Amino acid sequence: MIFQRSFVLSKVKTEAWFLLCFTTLYIVLAAISLSVWPKGIISPIYLPFGLLFAGVLVYGKRVLPSIVLGTIGTALLGGATLSETLLLSTIDLFYGFIMFFATRWTLGEKRMIDEVIATRNFLFLVIFIALPLYSILGSTILRIFFPEDYGDISLTAFEWWTGAGVAAVFLGSSLTLFLRRIKSGQYLTSDDSGLILKSIPIIGLAATVMLWSAGLLPLPEQGLLLLLIPLYIASIITRAIGLYGLAITTIYWWAQVMIKLEIGPLSLVDGQFWTFAITLGVFGSGWFLMGVLLKNHVLISEKQSEAELALQKASSAKYSMFDALNQLSLARDNETGNHILRTQHYVRAIALALRDLSVPHASQLDDETIEAMFLAAPLHDVGKVGIPDSILLKPGKLTESEWTTMKTHALVGENVLLSAADQAGSDDLRIAGELAGGHHEKWNGTGYPRKLVGEDIPLSARIMAIADVYDALTSSRVYKSAWSHKDAISEIASLSGAQFDPQIVEAFFAAEPEIVLIAQQFKDQD
Repeated sequence: MIFQRSFVLSKVKTEAWFLLCFTTLYIVLAAISLSVWPKGIISPIYLPFGLLFAGVLVYGKRVLPSIVLGTIGTALLGGATLSETLLLSTIDLFYGFIMFFATRWTLGEKRMIDEVIATRNFLFLVIFIALPLYSILGSTILRIFFPEDYGDISLTAFEWWTGAGVAAVFLGSSLTLFLRRIKSGQYLTSDDSGLILKSIPIIGLAATVMLWSAGLLPLPEQGLLLLLIPLYIASIITRAIGLYGLAITTIYWWAQVMIKLEIGPLSLVDGQFWTFAITLGVFGSGWFLMGVLLKNHVLISEKQSEAELALQKASSAKYSMFDALNQLSLARDNETGNHILRTQHYVRAIALALRDLSVPHASQLDDETIEAMFLAAPLHDVGKVGIPDSILLKPGKLTESEWTTMKTHALVGENVLLSAADQAGSDDLRIAGELAGGHHEKWNGTGYPRKLVGEDIPLSARIMAIADVYDALTSSRVYKSAWSHKDAISEIASLSGAQFDPQIVEAFFAAEPEIVLIAQQFKDQD
């Protein structure tokens, strides 16, 4: 019970704070509009209309009490009578309800900008149905109660409609983004990092139009278009809807002032309607194009995230598969685990050195191929799973028949891995199959299982052959002692051009310092 009461009190405090903040912001914007606007020159773009528009979009009907209180506060500060105050607050509340129902009908639970078509329908309904209805109704009521101040209903309604329309479409979009950030607590995001760069084309667009309309940029129509079109396109590409909305609101207000004061080229234009129409028709389309770009940007980001996740899963699955095959190989091999680690690191060191030598082989050795060789190296003897225990585990010397059977492990491993590669479409498994099937082949054609000669032997297998022999020579076995590094490399040098590819032998010696470090790092424990 105490917890429930505390929760209710907390909620009341939150709502009271929201009501105070929104009402204060409404009054401040109204005071700015009414105090600094050039009355008698042009009807104002009433700033609270933009706030009302944004507030309903972000907070729904929660803002309606603030609209009433904001209007009452504005009217009282302006010296309005009680009847005028009540009348104005009623009209603005009506506008708030129109906005709320228009939002529910067209957008539903969607947020403006997130769904471009729904947003288009919403703005069309607001600009061409809701606002004209609200403006006509408000003007009629004002005409009835204050005939001396509002004699021409059509003129009042028209000025009301255009001012509210610009405030809603352009200023409202900026305030919507601002309020959405406040609601989510995200005052700054990663998108703000490029705010200065994004503002350059938008400021350039606004400045060009304003200078030209004031007669300070003497350009013919063709020159103006050549300058405005790239700025307009660049402004859209920035996807900075908030900045764009503020810039277009400023352009519209400035154009109206120039017309009323008969300054610059716009002094030839007679009528507020055409300025309003051009603003919505030309600059309004930019607003929607930004919405499309934002939506596409989100979709592309989602697809990239999905692709990255899929790549991570595929990579994880690949490493898991190779690890499982490696464990299978170790289970049927009498070599140590350190032999596996040493040989795969030898393979990578030799491959990197070969690439650095810029020999013809180097073009085959991109980072992905070398990494695949590194993964595949532990599987070079996986074919031993097909060799009977009586032969594989025999402590003594093999008979000729047994040795013939033992040599089939190269083909068994190759067949298993290449079959898996075809099924999975995996280049990594293909390289593993080539390496398993060819690492006992010799450069002069005296190896097995196919007696391949020279470059007919896959490159991965030729590299593996040297790594495997060097490790075998420098490792202790029950039937032999380990050779010294000096003796082992001397033996490899003597076999260059016979058992081993001479260029790979050259790469082996180029990688010798790293070979020594690998041997020490993964040394077998006594």
